[in-house]
Amino acid sequence: MTKQLKVAIIDSDDQARYHYKSLINQSLYLDCILAVPSFVKFIQYQKTVKKIDLILFDIKDSMETDYLKKIDKIKKSIPLCKLIVFTKDDDEAVILKYLKSSIDGYLIKDLNRSELEKYLLATMKGGAAISPKIARQLIDKVRHGQKSKLIRDYQFSEKQTYIINSLIEGVPNAKIASLLNISIQGVQYHINKIYKKLEIKNRTELVKLYLINA
Repeated sequence: MTKQLKVAIIDSDDQARYHYKSLINQSLYLDCILAVPSFVKFIQYQKTVKKIDLILFDIKDSMETDYLKKIDKIKKSIPLCKLIVFTKDDDEAVILKYLKSSIDGYLIKDLNRSELEKYLLATMKGGAAISPKIARQLIDKVRHGQKSKLIRDYQFSEKQTYIINSLIEGVPNAKIASLLNISIQGVQYHINKIYKKLEIKNRTELVKLYLINA
């Protein structure tokens, strides 16, 4: 079986870099073709590979603005490539800062192989690469205070609000349908209405929009 999705890792920690390269290469669908310690090295070796679908990168100096410039540079050179922050940093200010940029996800380094594979594959299909820990952390903050600005501004119904929160927490459509006692087609109907109202196309965009407006 040919591994279809090509992954690159940018992480200055040698041990972590080789560990996650090995973890990814255990997947039947993912192939880590490049593992380098810095963005500079990535740019240097990028031209030696034919295709990169997804890049995982750590952020050591979390508030360094230079990271955002590097992200934009890569996005321009490989527009179809997905970029995901993969780090131990779960500081709320840092998370929101990166979610406001052009990244495609934010994952915490507490995932096992199957979880990591699930999020990377979901991202390539337009899903959300947001660690459950992060989603719960920021959603709980909203639930213990006022409604999300997003919910207030767009005046979503109670059912739509429930679906939005479930989507952000990574609940599958089938389970949402079961919890609401409606068909999967009914859930998809509401999701389509939500996406149209917000002028977005997928769950990743919904997650980013919600958290930014939390």
